[in-house]
Amino acid sequence: MAIFNGDIHKAHSFECTCGKTHSSPIGEALIGEGTLKGLPEMLKRLGIGKRILVVTDDVVFDIVGKKAASLWEAGGLALTWYVFKCPMLPDETALGQVLLAAGSEVDALVALGGGSVTDVTRFVASRIGKPHIPVPTAMTHDGFFTDMALLLVGGMKTTIVCEPPAAFLADMDIIKYAPARMNAAGLGEMTAKLTAIADWYAAHLIRGEHYCGETERLMREAIDQAFAASDGIAKGDPSSLLSLTDALYKSAVDMNWYGSARTGAGAEHHLTHYWVMRHAARGVRPNMHGAEVGVATVLVIDMWKRILSIDEHSFDVEKVVSAMPSKDEWVTMVEKGYGPAAPEAFKAQKNKSFDKGARREEVKRILAALPALREKLSFLPDYKALAMRLKQAGAPFVPSQLHVSREELIDSVLYAKEVRSKYTSLWIADALGLLPELSIALADDAQALESQLTV
Repeated sequence: MAIFNGDIHKAHSFECTCGKTHSSPIGEALIGEGTLKGLPEMLKRLGIGKRILVVTDDVVFDIVGKKAASLWEAGGLALTWYVFKCPMLPDETALGQVLLAAGSEVDALVALGGGSVTDVTRFVASRIGKPHIPVPTAMTHDGFFTDMALLLVGGMKTTIVCEPPAAFLADMDIIKYAPARMNAAGLGEMTAKLTAIADWYAAHLIRGEHYCGETERLMREAIDQAFAASDGIAKGDPSSLLSLTDALYKSAVDMNWYGSARTGAGAEHHLTHYWVMRHAARGVRPNMHGAEVGVATVLVIDMWKRILSIDEHSFDVEKVVSAMPSKDEWVTMVEKGYGPAAPEAFKAQKNKSFDKGARREEVKRILAALPALREKLSFLPDYKALAMRLKQAGAPFVPSQLHVSREELIDSVLYAKEVRSKYTSLWIADALGLLPELSIALADDAQALESQLTV
């Protein structure tokens, strides 16, 4: 197996024995204490001009923006600011506002703040052909480093592939003062890689998706690094936060290597996309993405353990195939689960099949894969132990802490697979006819977990 030996914090490319060329286009990752002042020199090294649009929100501007403006202007940058009023949503209105602010004179866009600000900035920068540089003020997730923007389009959480960041800057002197729950969300993001790997390997066995051991190795290294630092996250320990930041960066590099989010996002992300959609529809303030996927990972591990406990020898394939819904029944189901956003769900499922023969063969492949999956996925922790780890780091661990009602939790298990066509454990459970009973079981387990860990 080819092992990468270069500098992972700079742009690189290498040939892997998996048959693919892996690369990361991020020009430079500047992570450490006091790095905020380094932006002008970083831009100079990368050959990026000095006319910068900085996108942020009013809370971050009051805390960090004035200091950043002083340091960056002293370094020779010509700054223009667009400051959102909190709370802001990464929707069509926000995109239009930043697009108008960018004009045609800027050399680059800097996103100073959280994930929503970064996603909007990334999308606009990509559309006008300008580089963008994320400068997070808390390590809530790994989206800062990726080429994906999570936006609300037509009321539905939508992932849009954009240009990757030209560079990345993280100053621990800022991040260490963020509320502990915000940096704890970064640990939640890293827990999601556990179930993402599980879903990815299952898709490899069942659907023949490309799998690479070197790419898995890097992601597992990032997961271990994040959990090794978890005890210091709630305390704001700079070295722990630096390690977490670097782990999140590595996870993004890993996804660049693979060429998609397959290695870092699976069913746990789809559950949270559904929660975001439902919350937006009823005007609930969004949760932090990393916090959400951490909670969802607890649920998906619970689901995986139940799937892996199936007896493949006695499973009634024909009973499941005969009970699969028709296209009309599926349309009715999606319309119930998604309401006004149903048209976007239909767009995401252009290749969905209602052929009973195809379903029969899929179920047989799933059952045949179970022994290998039990062996491979033995690395998954017990869902209760993972919930306890998240709690100790100061992160949420059950859906109710995210204002996800029991009804929304049940509906997300039933319907969240329609958010994406990516093959995950939700699709496996659906093929096996398990989603209705799993939706109740996972809701019951979450309720019991809340009682056990909040006394």
